[in-house]
Amino acid sequence: MDNGRAGELVTSDDGSIRLGDGRRLAYREYGARGGQPLFYFHGWPGSRLDFVTNDAAAAGAGVRVIAVDRPGMGGSDPLPRRRVLDWPADVAALADALAIERFAVLGFSFGGPFARACAYAMPERVTLAVLVSAVGPLDDPAAGARLLPRPLRLGLALAGLSPALALPFVWLTAREARAGHLARDVAHMMPAADTAVFGEAEVADAMSASAVECFRGGLQGAVADAAAVARGEGFRLEDIATEVQIWHGELDQSDPIAMARSQERRIPRASAHYVEGGGHLILFSHAAEIMAGVG
Repeated sequence: MDNGRAGELVTSDDGSIRLGDGRRLAYREYGARGGQPLFYFHGWPGSRLDFVTNDAAAAGAGVRVIAVDRPGMGGSDPLPRRRVLDWPADVAALADALAIERFAVLGFSFGGPFARACAYAMPERVTLAVLVSAVGPLDDPAAGARLLPRPLRLGLALAGLSPALALPFVWLTAREARAGHLARDVAHMMPAADTAVFGEAEVADAMSASAVECFRGGLQGAVADAAAVARGEGFRLEDIATEVQIWHGELDQSDPIAMARSQERRIPRASAHYVEGGGHLILFSHAAEIMAGVG
């Protein structure tokens, strides 16, 4: 572990900064280095490596993507008992270190709550929030946790009660990721559009590597991530003042489209793009269109 001062950039193949409380926050850049800045928040299990196959799409759209590992995942240090609303402060510190004043955010899948938190907490800095296949607030009475696949619903319920209860679920996920079986095991439970995306070796390999990286420091970061979302986001969607773009596949079985439609109704400045025949992995099959909406 490096001994950098708070806010000091540490350069390597990946970047990191030292936060004010001493934690390290890891990130990787993609796309156009001088382009429109966008902070990318990965799925679960996932890491800053999620975005590797979309590098060219971001570059073509003139978007500078900074993909960030959440606390305890990948190369970022843990933050005990963290909440969803703790995340904007970490993102603001990274933006300050990179001399970025205003920026967009993109949350993919389980990264959605964290993108919404930034849009809510930093309307003066976040120019646009993009929600791609994003899980909605779990306490939404119309489109909450009851719509999720049963294993995920159970894992989140356990995490909300006590992180320790979710450890077996997370351990199984980590074991499959490390054995290289996670993409294969998930693919057969997804619609044909997602199976086709997983069929591209480059995407499957990248997502497998990202999942393995998620658990590099152990299981606790992924457990804490689930617990943070399960405990509630701490704000109302109706109070998000930032412009929001919603991208969602109509056949998404991981985060059903009812979640996206509820977010569209509740967020004041939301616009939605529903992909006919699309599944959960439209971030990879429609990367150029999504990036064009940012750039």
